[in-house]
This record gives sequence, C-alpha cells and structure tokens, in this order.
Amino acid sequence: MKAVHVQKITKWLLMLSLAVLLTSAINGQHRENPFVRAGEFLIDSTLVYIPGSGTSPSVAFSGTTYIAVWTNNSTASYANITAARISQSGVLIDSAGILVSSIPAQQIDPSIAFGSTTYLIVWSDNRGGTYDIYGTRMNAAGIVLDTADILIALSSIDLLTPAVVHSGSSFFVIWKEQLSPTTGYIQGVRISEAGTIIDTIITINYQPIAFISPSLSFDGRNFFAVWAVATHLYGARVDSGGALIDTTNIQIATNPGYKTNPSLSFDGNNYLVVWQDNRNGSTDIFGARIDTGGTVLDTLARPLIVHNDNMEYPALTFTGETYLLAWQDARFAGTDIYVARVNTEGVVIDTNGVPVSAALPNEYEPALAFSGASQLLIAWSVGDSSIAGSRIDTSCALIDSISFALSVAVCPQWNPQVASNGNQYLVAWYDNRNATDLNIYGARIDTTGSVLDATMIPIATHAVNQQLPTVAGSPENYLIAWQDDRFANIYAARVDTAGSLLDPSGFPITTANHEQEAPAAIFDGTKYFVVWHDRRNASGIGIYGTGASTSGIVLNPAGIRISYISGMDERYPAIASNGQCYLIVWNRYPNGLAAAVTDTSGVVIDTVTIAHTLAADAYPCVTSDGTNFLVAWEDIRNAESDIYVTRLDSSGAILDSSGIPLCIVSGSQVHPTAVWDGTYYTVVWEDYRNTSSDIYGARVTNTGSVFNRFSVVTQDGNQFMPSIVDGAGAHLMLAYAGFADSIGTEPVNTIRIWGSLFVPPAGIAEENPKSSRSDISLHFLVNPARSKTTISYTIVQKGNVSLTIYNASGRKVKNLVHSHLRPGRYTVTWNGIDANGIPVQSAVYFCCLQIGSERYIRKVVFFR
Repeated sequence: MKAVHVQKITKWLLMLSLAVLLTSAINGQHRENPFVRAGEFLIDSTLVYIPGSGTSPSVAFSGTTYIAVWTNNSTASYANITAARISQSGVLIDSAGILVSSIPAQQIDPSIAFGSTTYLIVWSDNRGGTYDIYGTRMNAAGIVLDTADILIALSSIDLLTPAVVHSGSSFFVIWKEQLSPTTGYIQGVRISEAGTIIDTIITINYQPIAFISPSLSFDGRNFFAVWAVATHLYGARVDSGGALIDTTNIQIATNPGYKTNPSLSFDGNNYLVVWQDNRNGSTDIFGARIDTGGTVLDTLARPLIVHNDNMEYPALTFTGETYLLAWQDARFAGTDIYVARVNTEGVVIDTNGVPVSAALPNEYEPALAFSGASQLLIAWSVGDSSIAGSRIDTSCALIDSISFALSVAVCPQWNPQVASNGNQYLVAWYDNRNATDLNIYGARIDTTGSVLDATMIPIATHAVNQQLPTVAGSPENYLIAWQDDRFANIYAARVDTAGSLLDPSGFPITTANHEQEAPAAIFDGTKYFVVWHDRRNASGIGIYGTGASTSGIVLNPAGIRISYISGMDERYPAIASNGQCYLIVWNRYPNGLAAAVTDTSGVVIDTVTIAHTLAADAYPCVTSDGTNFLVAWEDIRNAESDIYVTRLDSSGAILDSSGIPLCIVSGSQVHPTAVWDGTYYTVVWEDYRNTSSDIYGARVTNTGSVFNRFSVVTQDGNQFMPSIVDGAGAHLMLAYAGFADSIGTEPVNTIRIWGSLFVPPAGIAEENPKSSRSDISLHFLVNPARSKTTISYTIVQKGNVSLTIYNASGRKVKNLVHSHLRPGRYTVTWNGIDANGIPVQSAVYFCCLQIGSERYIRKVVFFR
C-alpha cells in the first residue's frame, strides 16, 4: 500500500506542478501597464498559480456545472468564502476562484444549495463581533448577485455551522445557536430565491442540548433536520411553509456511543441518516432510516462502515438507485477519502469501501454533489491548506484516476518594503510562488513610476521560508535583509542599481546561535546598519545589531547587544540615523515602547522608555529630519488602536512627553511607517475606519504640529502593510499589499504588491490661537457634530472678520461669515451644506476665523 501511496503522491504533485508553473508575464512596464488605478500601479503583474488555501468544502450542481465553496484562509488575519465552478468533464473553470464575500471578518463553514436558477451560499461570519449567519446568491455563471451580503440571523451568541437545502420554491437554512460548547438551539428560516427572508426564525429543538453540525434534507413536502446530542441523535420535520411539525423531537439513536457529524439524504420513500459513532472504541459510521412520517425504521441503528481505525465526517447523497456515502478514513497512515454504495434498505454494497484518493498525507471532510445523471463530484480538504476534488460514477468507479486541485489561486504577496538610492527605488516582498516556501522577490522602480524589472529579481529563493524583508539603499547598491530559516538567522543580499543580484546565495548578517527575527536596516551615508530581535539568551528576547559595508562585509558577525533584560521580550526593532547617531526603537512586550541612542558603530549611549501604551505585538517606526527623530506607534490608551507620534532629540530626550495623537478616529489604526521629506514628516498607516482596511496619512512639522491628515489609498478591497520613502521632487513613494480583483483580463482575487508616487495634499493645520489675550475664542458647541453644529467666537476689537470651513485637504467648503464686526461674542450655525448647497460627507473639517491678519483654526468631526 505504501508503494501505491508514493506513486499517487508523485502523480498528484506532477499535476499540481503544472498549475504552479502556469505563469504569464502580462506586462512588466508601468509605461504600458494597464493596472494603474488613480495613480497606483501594480509592481508585479506575473500570474503564478499555486494551490489555494481552503477548508470545510461544500458542493452543489446547477444542472450544467458543479460549484464548490470553501473557507479560504489565505489572508493575513481573517478567512473569506471562496467558490469555483467545475465542468462535468472535470475542468476547473475559475482558476483563481470566485470571491464570495470580501468583508474583513472570519467567515467559516459555508454550505451551498442550488434552487431553480440560483445558488444560495450561507456561512458563519463574525463581522459583528460574534458569529452570525450571512449568505449571498450566485448564478450558474459564477456571478455574485447580491451587492451586499444577506444578513440571515443576528445574535449576541455565536451562530455556527449552517446548512441549506432547496424545497423547489424557497431555501431553508438551519444553524446552531451555541449557548455553550455543549448546549444550544437549532434554528432555521426560509429564504426566497430573490434573497429575501420569508418568515421569522424558528427554534427546532425543544431543549437547548444540541451540538455543532446539524444536517438538512427535503422530501418533496417537508424539511428534515437532524443534530447530535452527546450519545443521542435527534431530528425534526419542518413543513414547506416553515412551521415546526415535530415539537417533541424524534429520537433517532441513543446509547451507546458518542454521536457527531450527522448527514442525511432522501431516496423518494425514506431518509437515511448517517453519523460517526464511537461505541466500539474507534469511530465508525452508523446509520438509520426514517420514513416521511417521522418513524425511525432502524431503532437499533445500523453499523455501516466499521474498522479498528477512525471513520469520520460522513457525507451522503442519493443517486437515483443507491445512496453514495463518503467519509474520512484512517485505516492506513494518515487519512484518506473513501466511498461506498448503500442500498435503500440500509445495507452497504461496497463493504470495504473504495478509496477515492490516497495520494496525499491527510485528506479530510468530504462533500458530495450528484449531477442527476451518472456521476458525482467529491471535494475534500487536503490537510489544512487546500481543496481537492475528483469525479466518480454511481458505481463508485473513479472517473479521475488523479484528483485535481479546486482551490487553485494566483500567488498572493505580502510585506512590501521600499528604499531609495536617490535615483530609483527598490521594493522587496515575500510570496510563495513556488507553492511550498516563502521567498523574497523584488523590483526596481524609476522616479516616474515605471517598473524597471519585467522579470522580478529573485532575491532569496532557497528551499526554506524566507520572509519579513527590509531594504536600505545607497548610491552603490541596495541591501535587502530578511528572516531566513536555513539556520534561523538574519541573511542579506545586495542588488546593484542595474538590478543584478550580487549575492545569489545571500550571506548571514549574524552567525549567533538560536533564532534571529524581524530585521530592520538603514544606510547612514557610509555603511548599512541592521537591527533585529534575538533569542540567543536563556531567558527573554533582546535587540541586537551590526554594520555591513556596501561591499557586503559584515562588521560584527556576532552582533552588538542593543538591549537585553532577563525575562523580558523585546521585539520588532526599527532604526533611523540623523547623520551623527542612530535611534533604535522597539516593542518591550507587552505594552512598552523603548528606544536607545547609539553611535554609528552601535555602541549604546542612552536608553529611554517612550510610552507604556504600545499595542502588544505592534511594530513601531522611526525617522529623522537630520537633527531630531520622530517615532510613530500603534497606541492603545483609548478603546481602539490609534496612531501617536513623539519627537526625540539626538540625546534621546523626549520632546513630546505625552505623545501627539496623530489619528484617533473610530476604527483601529495600525502599522505606521514614517519618512522625512525635507520639509515635513509624513506618517502613513493601515486604517480600519471604513468597512475594509485603507491607507491614511498625516504630515507633522519638525516642531510637532500636525499639519494635515488625508487618505492615501481607499480602493475596493483591503490595503495593508504600507512602506514609504522620500521620492523625487515633492513625491513620496509608497508600497503596500492590496487586493487585486483582476490582472489584465484574468480574475485573480488576491493580495498583490502595489506602488504609488503621490504628493501629500496641501492641507490646513489645526492651530492654537496665537493672540496672548485669553478673551479671544473659537470653539464648537457640539463636536463631533451630527447634521449641524453651532460655532461660537469672540473678537475684542472691531475689524474685518471672516469665518470659513475647509476640508482636510485645505479646499474651501463654505464661507459662513464675511463682515465688519464690532467687539463681542457671536455664534453661527453650520448645517453641513457646502457653498453649492450640497450636503458634505462625514469627515474632518477645519473652521478658520480670520481677524485682520490673524488666523484661529479649530477642527470639527462632522457625521451624517
């Protein structure tokens, strides 16, 4: 059997490698790059298909094609629902998948059913904090029909593991309301084919003792739901009008044996319910038949698949003459997918089962769809990483001798970092285009935004994970350092200004024992300096660093200790130079923001604690104006993560002791990055004030005044992980990981690396009144304001007075007062209407009071 496994693994990997190697360089030049959107451009437009992430599949058939849906875990911090169509000949139609919902939330356990013209896909979704039930409709062409997901059920208690079936006129959805891990209600509701909720939610079980994973079927007149309760299995019928028939639930099976994961189907006369049952010690598959009147025909339950090894996750469908049963089988090493026919009397025809695929080490959770004719599609999870499928006929004969990947995806890309050498930029990131490991790639970009390397530079592509790159640029070359799993060290390589990789194998920045991670690098005008966090000590994590010449010589291979406190975890360092010294900042877990001033050889001059409100596991950042430093971080002193900054001088003295609140709007703000452009500091960050994550920014003067706040990237989908560097002229170069729905004409629905050369908008600063007389004032009676706000102002001498509203980019919205006034206190109401009579958007606005040559400015947050 082992020889058979090896042979099948080889064939499956050969098939998979064809998908991985299916690449097409659509276009490498920004001059001809069709992927430009509002000043942003795609850096790497090469399509590389890899096995896509996937668990918990569900499948259905439309009459012409199959469709599979699954939970896609490929994003950084959440899971989405993805689908793909498969032809009856076994061809994957949607090579990059169909993104069913892109809401940034955990979306799990999808279920799908086909109606008369549309599919309904339902899932459990935690966008509201707890898990609720959402759904959407899709047509047979794979087009999502609902512009907004359908909220099916909302609760303060988690709603989990939905199942859906079609009655011929409407869909019926059931789920578990989980009161605790072992108790809960089974609930349900009907949904029309137009996507509307038909009636109120009903509770199906009369006692809250239901475990996860209910199952559902329809017999032409009534729905039948089943669920497990420890050693018992229960069911209940619901009529096609959504009314509960069996208020005293049907007891299908009782002791002995713990019962889970039921599945059922209807053969035209009776239901067959199957489940996994551990009454024999190992887990086996048992079953029982129930007629349409709710009478259990097999009161003792039938042992269907019984072995000494675990048989789990049964899936069942009726094929016209027999039932087809699939399950996860552990009789050999790992788990494989098996099938067997069961006749309408509940007797197994294929007593030992038929292996569908034994090619991969672990295969889980099969799902079945019958074409209505002679074949079925089986989909299953491969480990915890992807979805595979295969077709069989109704006799259990394999149509596809080698299973095929269903969750194929275009390779996503993460964690871009950008640096400049004064004449061009280099962006580096990591991705898994080889389908097994994370590797480092890069590309140069000129000052007009043209991508200079049509074929990306393979900076580190060894057969281990290489990730979290950092980039620094000198006039001679770039240094890229990264976290490398070859020896758990920090490695680096240089790329010259022509794009040639000077160190194909890379070289170790440090040769110390134990793990070194999360590097950051700068060029100080003479040499590179790299810092990282280091696990060489017996207790705790420290911060270390070393210099490296532009010729690739590491000056201190053992590393210089910047900070180490026994028992303390210090992580995620960042570094900046002002030409005379370095400021290194890092996360002192859990909430400390620490810093060290060092000389240019890395010798520590002083250390300081900047804040005790840094978010745990946050990455602080630092930049310099040539004299002082600006540090930005993710701050948790308020209810949500905000962006704060502070300045430090070259001795390490903190100039803004409480920090400056750069962005404290609703929603979390994380991952700041900062640069000095010669006039202002610019800080950009990942911002969750909207439904998806966007990139926002702000400018700060070197005296600590916030000059402007603005949006940078607010495209559809999500934008993550910004990195910014000073550019040519007034431009800044931004690199970020952002959602791309297509590249050329090919749908991709994945995260790619984007670039943007942008000029921060000329804004208007929020200033304190400069008059020494305390009786001059300007303030809002309501702030934040909804629909209108009253502005109160006082003047102390007669003169020409102007009161004007500006938006955050400095553009005039409306002049409220323009008159010659006597001294006194005045009020004026602004109703949120601009000069053209159009209601303004919810945003931040500035009110400017001009008295003669003096200006007084206050900010107001206006909501609609």
